[in-house]
Amino acid sequence: MVHNDAAERLNELIRSYEQSMYRENVLEQIFCADLIQCAWAQGFPPIEIARGFVDFQGYDLIVQSGPVIRHIQLKGTKGTITLHQELASKPAACCVLIRLSVSDSHSRISMQYRYFGSGPSEPLDLTGLPEAKGTRWIKTSDGMKRPLRRHHVTVSTRLFQPKRAIPMEELVPLLLGPAPKGQLRG
Repeated sequence: MVHNDAAERLNELIRSYEQSMYRENVLEQIFCADLIQCAWAQGFPPIEIARGFVDFQGYDLIVQSGPVIRHIQLKGTKGTITLHQELASKPAACCVLIRLSVSDSHSRISMQYRYFGSGPSEPLDLTGLPEAKGTRWIKTSDGMKRPLRRHHVTVSTRLFQPKRAIPMEELVPLLLGPAPKGQLRG
C-alpha cells in the first residue's frame, strides 16, 4: 500500500502543471545529480554546473567537464519542442528531452533522455527549422490565429537522437564526448 501511495504522489509530481516551477526545479536537480554521478563513474573530470537566474537566451544549464563546455536546454514536454535561436550562438549548445516515469520500486522518479545537438565542440545548427508559433490565439481580420513566437524555432522530436530514450550512462558521451582514458581527475 505504501508503494502505491508513493507511486501516486510521484506520478502527480511528474504530470502536474499546477506547481510547474517547483516541478521544473526538482527535475533539473535530479538531472544534475544523475549527470554528475554518471560522468564521474565513466572517468570524466569533475563537472561544474552553472545556472542563469533568467532563461532568456535559450539554455537552462552550463555544464563544464575539463575543456568541454555545454549550454543545455532541458525539455520535459511531450508536445511541441521550441528552442530560442540564441541557443545556437553558444558554443556546443544542445537540447535534452527528458522522459519521466516512476521507477519499478515506486519510490523514485526515473529519467530517460533524447538529445538534439552536435558533438561536444561543435555548434548547434538550427538552420532551416520552422519558426515557432505562439501559444496564445489572437483575433485577426482573417479569424483566430497564433502569431509567430519571435526568435524561436520548432524542432521535431524526429530530429532528436537516438530514436529511443536512453539512460544517463548513454547520454554522457553524447554531451561530453568519449570517456577519458587514464587521465587524473581535476
